[in-house]
Amino acid sequence: MEFFFRSSDDNGKTWGLVHSYDASDYPEAAFASRPAAANGALGVAYVASSAPVSTGAKCPCLVFGASHDEGKTFDYHVVQSNFPPMRGFFGFGNPSLAADPSHPGRFAVMSLSDGNVQMQIYVTNDYGKTWKGPINAGSVPGAIIVRPDIGYSRKAIWP
Repeated sequence: MEFFFRSSDDNGKTWGLVHSYDASDYPEAAFASRPAAANGALGVAYVASSAPVSTGAKCPCLVFGASHDEGKTFDYHVVQSNFPPMRGFFGFGNPSLAADPSHPGRFAVMSLSDGNVQMQIYVTNDYGKTWKGPINAGSVPGAIIVRPDIGYSRKAIWP
């Protein structure tokens, strides 16, 4: 599956070219976040079916891509190796991505684990080169999480 997007610099009056965000080195398996942008950087997160051998990732794996040219090119990084297979409602909401407008380079990726009952958060402060986490963000005993989402507030704090 391949996802595409377009960007606008004038609040939607005109639109740029159509771009795809998965790469031949990190082909998309099926689950993707909505793109998130802040501070001139565009981020995407998705589950890749494979990754370069040099990453040491065992796929499917969670991948983050950052673009500084409105999505023409991306730098890709593995967030989590050995990504658990998704269950439930076709993986809706998995993964979710947020860009922190108060800190250039900071993005948060939320993924589901343990059969879609546990939310886990990973954070990068350097456009995906390094990651902190996961931290468990929450769960509801006996419930399956179907459409989680994540976002930053103006008062977002992360160490």
